[in-house]
Amino acid sequence: MSLTTASATYLAALPKVELHVHLEGSIQPATLLELARRNSVTLPVETEDELQAWFQAVGPKNFFGVFSLLSSSLRRGEDFERVAYEFGVDMARQNVRYAEVHFNAALHHMRGVEFDESFGGILRGREKARRDFGVEMAWILVVMRAPRLDHIVREHAADYAASTAIEAKNEGVVALGLGGEETDGDVAGFARFFEPVRAAGLHVVPHAGELGGAGNVTDALDLLGAERIAHGVRSIERPEVVLRLADSKICLDICPTSNIRLGIFRDMRSHPLGRLRDAGVPVSVSSDDPTPFGVDLNSEICALENSLGLEGVEDVLMAAVRHAFLPPERRQSLEAELSTEVKRLRGVHGLPAREAPL
Repeated sequence: MSLTTASATYLAALPKVELHVHLEGSIQPATLLELARRNSVTLPVETEDELQAWFQAVGPKNFFGVFSLLSSSLRRGEDFERVAYEFGVDMARQNVRYAEVHFNAALHHMRGVEFDESFGGILRGREKARRDFGVEMAWILVVMRAPRLDHIVREHAADYAASTAIEAKNEGVVALGLGGEETDGDVAGFARFFEPVRAAGLHVVPHAGELGGAGNVTDALDLLGAERIAHGVRSIERPEVVLRLADSKICLDICPTSNIRLGIFRDMRSHPLGRLRDAGVPVSVSSDDPTPFGVDLNSEICALENSLGLEGVEDVLMAAVRHAFLPPERRQSLEAELSTEVKRLRGVHGLPAREAPL
């Protein structure tokens, strides 16, 4: 067995944490087709093969439209329950023990689906997945950047996201995020919605430094109080931002395939994940929107072996554990579990022992 084959099998078997994945972007293809038909949502395709071809064409010009269609297929509590449960099934398949899942309750609210219906559904799906597979999910509710919306509507959606996050903080919501169509300098317009969220004891993890530049990463830290950054990859454009992230130990939750598919970087050779990590910035790796991008967490981490080496990939997995919004005791138990499994599974798969402590 080659080292590459052995290490891929080994990495798939390790316990994992995923910090940056969108529930609406995880809908299984067959489920999407079924829900779209049942809820009278018109898709441009009718079969799974056509759906896969459609997804292969997803890029910077049509991604948000595709994401909107995926989201619009969810209308009833049972739809949300099913998608959350199927996400749990996929967590178990990949040995993901804990995931922080972005969920855009405000987007569903704007389509007429109230919070009790959407959030109640994902809570039921989460509990069934926990019962059946022992996996844990926490939620990151999302404030939308939506430049095409009327200003009043956009403000209402942002207020709704913040207030429902606070309302549900005892039901698994750990943070408020900021997503959508990022543009340079747009962070300041959302700062006031994050103040009550921080005061309520919730965490802050906005998207920044993806479609917008490194200045948005600085604004996310200064204006929103960001504790992690979703993406943040364009921090590499400004050395002083990279240094600040490294000194402050701000983790970037990076999704390489997403970055490449959306045209931010040409390929993995030009992607800055390795350079950011070498500069001392903590990085975790996630799948972002696994269904339209055709990836999962296992494939993302296996793709890093060539550039980071096996120990580097293990370190990235541990960074996700250490920067998760978990109670200290649970974080420590996951750290211990990953450390133990690294030692055990390296032996099982015929790989050499680690040289450096994990």
